[in-house]
Amino acid sequence: MKIEKINIVIKSIIYLSLCLGLNACFFKTDEEKIADFNRTYRPNYKLTNDDLFVHWKGDKQASIEPINLKIPLVYLENNSERIRRGEKFYWLGMSLEPMKNRKIERVKIELLRSNSQPVPYTDYKKTDPQKEIAKKNKYIEDSYRFSISEGANYRRSYYSSKYGLLDRGYFRARDNADLENYREMKCFTEKEIEELKQEIQPKVVGYEFKQQDLDALNNKQKNDDQSPKNCITQETGRGTYWLSPDNVSNKDRVLIKCWFACEIFFTYKNIRIAITATGGERQIVPQWKSYRQQVIDLLNHFEKQADQSQTKL
Repeated sequence: MKIEKINIVIKSIIYLSLCLGLNACFFKTDEEKIADFNRTYRPNYKLTNDDLFVHWKGDKQASIEPINLKIPLVYLENNSERIRRGEKFYWLGMSLEPMKNRKIERVKIELLRSNSQPVPYTDYKKTDPQKEIAKKNKYIEDSYRFSISEGANYRRSYYSSKYGLLDRGYFRARDNADLENYREMKCFTEKEIEELKQEIQPKVVGYEFKQQDLDALNNKQKNDDQSPKNCITQETGRGTYWLSPDNVSNKDRVLIKCWFACEIFFTYKNIRIAITATGGERQIVPQWKSYRQQVIDLLNHFEKQADQSQTKL
């Protein structure tokens, strides 16, 4: 029995030693994580305990200007909560999208609409967790995110052409907020319309959908449906588009695509910016200029902070 107990103690010591050794291998200090990041991504990026420095050289041939940013880590998407938990470097990959060639494709930033500040941390472990949850929900409603991508300018055709949309079954609907609106449509021949009228009579399986199409055709004026004759507006999941008119310069062009959320695409120094905001097109589209200007102002601030910093990449 004594020998068995000794063996159990020895096995426990070996197991504990292995666990401690593995932890030493896999759980690095913040200083080690910073050093690893900088060895991998410099000179285009440099990480410190509080900030991410971005240095993109630009591309003269593609008219992409160089840019230097000093981004506080608390602005990175979802990072304010991770910082409070001591996880700001462990989860950094959630805010940055690395590429295989030692580059980062996108930097994701999150802020409040109301004051351009980072999204505050909420602590559910406090004495009043319901109050904290209410605060969190308020911050979610007030927040949005955007990403900045290196080397992706307007010449890479991330803007959808209105001619491409027209070829894909879209039509020009009512414009709004200085943007052209393109929506999906479904069209019928005169013969197909007559068939619809006949097919809803027996009320066979699926007649409800045909009835909806026929009702939409008959009530186009009432529904303010501006699609062409014998067509109806239809949402299939490909989204609704809002584009700058042709007379707008490339550097000022904007594209908005709305489905469950709205994405606002534009350029800052010819670098691609993509805003993702929830709330629906009726709320987001009229305010697109405010979103765009808020992001530009914040990036200008990050540039000034980089210029004033003594940190060298």
